[in-house]
Amino acid sequence: MRNLCFPEVRSGKMNKVRYARISLTPYCPLKCRYCISGERNHGAGERELLSWDEILRLIDIMGDAGVKKFRFTGGEPFSRKGVMGFFRRLNLENWGVTTSLSVKGIASRINDSSVDNINVSLDTLDAKKYRWLTRGGSLDVVLENLNSLRYKKIKLNTILIKGFNVAEAEDIIKFAHERNFIPRFIEKMDLFSGTDGLQTASVSLLGENLAGKGIVSGTPFREGNSAAVYRVSPLTGLPVGFITPLSSPFCSLCDRVRVTAWGGLKSCLFSEPELLAFPALKYGRKRVEKIIKEFIKIKSPCRQETSKDLAMSGIGG
Repeated sequence: MRNLCFPEVRSGKMNKVRYARISLTPYCPLKCRYCISGERNHGAGERELLSWDEILRLIDIMGDAGVKKFRFTGGEPFSRKGVMGFFRRLNLENWGVTTSLSVKGIASRINDSSVDNINVSLDTLDAKKYRWLTRGGSLDVVLENLNSLRYKKIKLNTILIKGFNVAEAEDIIKFAHERNFIPRFIEKMDLFSGTDGLQTASVSLLGENLAGKGIVSGTPFREGNSAAVYRVSPLTGLPVGFITPLSSPFCSLCDRVRVTAWGGLKSCLFSEPELLAFPALKYGRKRVEKIIKEFIKIKSPCRQETSKDLAMSGIGG
């Protein structure tokens, strides 16, 4: 593993962690080509997932160490049995869920829950393309769930892929803004070798092109340490987000850590798990809890890279 320090982050200053992304399960009904290779089983294997009690304990430890924001991911978090009961047990002010909404009928359960901050993965509005990208997923199920959600703060996350969905950007913005959703375009990050030849498209360039057409404003802005740079649509007055980890890295602003579904802590999306929280949570070793707290207090502003293939589905991507 090696660290990549971009010019703007070579000061040696360490980043303070305020945000944790926790994978609740590696399982997902979809097998998106950029997320998992066709030969994998979402990395599930025989490893034991953190229990709901262990996750709650980890959240308490992280909160004591200064983490203020939590996002629960997967895999598909709504596919794990007991997840709604887990959400009811949370005592957090700032938390949300990232989902594919690929579980049929899940919208009614979300509407009856405390979940109100949702990021939805939606890479195309074309049913055939969606089925191909997800290896069999149903766009109808996703749209049915999406259109049934009530009173929720919703962002649509679109992974931008060259030759696949760049031409849909304006349609996705229109679709989102008609429903008061915030669309965000994200550069595809390759975590494993089997990406089926999908190529990353520059989200920075997309933003400039849309600004040139008057679809969004020419002046971008960033909210705090958000990964996204936003531009406003002059037509709707709503923002459009652009997340550019490759064309315009923001490592110097990154204040997050990730927890895998098995309790591995990662200070960088590209790194291997650097600390396994599971033993500490299972056996209550105070010394290890102290190590966890120290781990999440500071992090390097440099991107870490590993030669190993990593499956996004179990990372808390």
